[in-house]
Amino acid sequence: MAPTETSIGEGSLFVSCFDNKVDEKRRIQVPSTWRRGQSGVRYLLLPAPKRAWRPACVVAMPPQRFTALVQELRQMRFSDDRADSLRRLLATRASEVETDSAGRICLPEDMAKSVDIRDRVVLAGMIDWFELWNPERFQQMQAGDDERSNEAFSLI
Repeated sequence: MAPTETSIGEGSLFVSCFDNKVDEKRRIQVPSTWRRGQSGVRYLLLPAPKRAWRPACVVAMPPQRFTALVQELRQMRFSDDRADSLRRLLATRASEVETDSAGRICLPEDMAKSVDIRDRVVLAGMIDWFELWNPERFQQMQAGDDERSNEAFSLI
């Protein structure tokens, strides 16, 4: 599928999915439409842990989406241990990357290993961010999404 990006308000709309190779330096091509054809586009990479129904992946947030997340974190109480754990997890495991002149980002080695991304990657749009997936794990996740489609569409 061809990736698509559209500008909405202050942010970008990341839709569709894109299958790409990962080179020997763990560089991944970000679709031109997702980065508006520019180099030097920044993303914050966050490892998303495995859940009961979903394998682990990497979340790539543009600055405006990450800023919104930081605002949510700032509203959480300091006395909430779960909030402290979330802040610590996000702050210590996140990695900021920037596209090079060819539109590639470099996936940190520890992140690539944690989600088993090697020579191929699926970039999946998630409306205001995108995810990086091992292709086999992405297929597993898609099967789960298909099973939940009626329930999911009932949300709108």
